[in-house]
This record gives sequence, C-alpha cells and structure tokens, in this order.
Amino acid sequence: MTTRCSITQLLQQQQHLWLIDWQVGAVGTEMLWDLGLWLRCQLKKGVHEQGDAAQKVLNSCGISVDDLRSQWSDQHAAQLSI
Repeated sequence: MTTRCSITQLLQQQQHLWLIDWQVGAVGTEMLWDLGLWLRCQLKKGVHEQGDAAQKVLNSCGISVDDLRSQWSDQHAAQLSI
C-alpha cells in the first residue's frame, strides 16, 4: 500500500511540475511577444522624433543640405586617407 501511495504522489507531483512548466512557458512567450511590440513602438517613435529634431537643426543652421553633404564627403575622404 505504501508503494502505491508513493507512486500516486510522485505522479501527482510530476503532473503539477509539468503544468507549472507549461504555464511558465506560456507566460514567457506572451511576455516576449509583448516586449517585441513595445520595442517596435519605441523604435518607430524614436526614429520619428530623431528625424524631426534633425530636420529642425538643418532648417535652423543656415547651410544648405548640398553644402553639408559636400562637407561630409570631404571629411569622409580625409578620414579614410589617414
């Protein structure tokens, strides 16, 4: 009788552990999905905000985009020649 009870208890414990493991896996998957959605929103928001800020700086600096591109190209070439 003792062996039968201990086997039954062992099986119940194993079922409980399996169920907990399954639930933790499901919660982890859901949290990972939510994290991905949150990161995507933050990146989109950050890119737009940075673009807007950069455009404001370009508009207020008084130098044309073509001149800035030319300066960047010259700087790039100078750095590569070192």
